Amino acid sequence: MRDRVFVRRLSSWCRRSLIGLAALSLLAFSGCESTRPALPPGKPGLNVVVRAGPSTWFTLPNGTTSGFDHDLLTRFARERGVPLNVTFADGAAPLLDQVAHGEAQLGAGGLLQAASGFRLSMKRRKIRPS
Repeated sequence: MRDRVFVRRLSSWCRRSLIGLAALSLLAFSGCESTRPALPPGKPGLNVVVRAGPSTWFTLPNGTTSGFDHDLLTRFARERGVPLNVTFADGAAPLLDQVAHGEAQLGAGGLLQAASGFRLSMKRRKIRPS
């Protein structure tokens, strides 16, 4: 008889503890919602600073723009479903400053600077016919 009473009390205590634990976890995790980050100030869409160059971003004689960075950025903006807002920079330093100050989200176009003494080509060797 005593064992039955003990088992009933234990199961009742376990049930109440489980319900209390579920309520506590529901309360604890109710504030864990994912919120979208705030949009940066400026124009809505993708704000990009470009350093125009002959292979990155250029205007054709008929007025259309082309280039490797142009194609990548327009495709990226199209896939995201946002408008592309482009501003141009005169050099790498102003481009990086605009990105660092939050005026643009991306910077593109000819940012590679070769280190001193670094050559992009190999030595030329004469090939002698055998």
